[in-house]
Amino acid sequence: MGAAGSGTGRGTYWPPFPAAPIGQAQRTAANGSRDRPNLWTQQLHMHIFSSLLRQSLALRSKIKAHAVKDS
Repeated sequence: MGAAGSGTGRGTYWPPFPAAPIGQAQRTAANGSRDRPNLWTQQLHMHIFSSLLRQSLALRSKIKAHAVKDS
């Protein structure tokens, strides 16, 4: 025989709990929260791009205006 209490629970196996099915509402909420940073990032990138484009066009028109004055 082994140590006292060593046979306790022998042969008993408790399988892990199965994952609970996720409902449609929870899935939608989970996807929405995951998509929000992407939408925010896209909006930020669009804002940066449009700002840079506006600045570039303004600079381009200034350069053209300066070139016309010099000629």
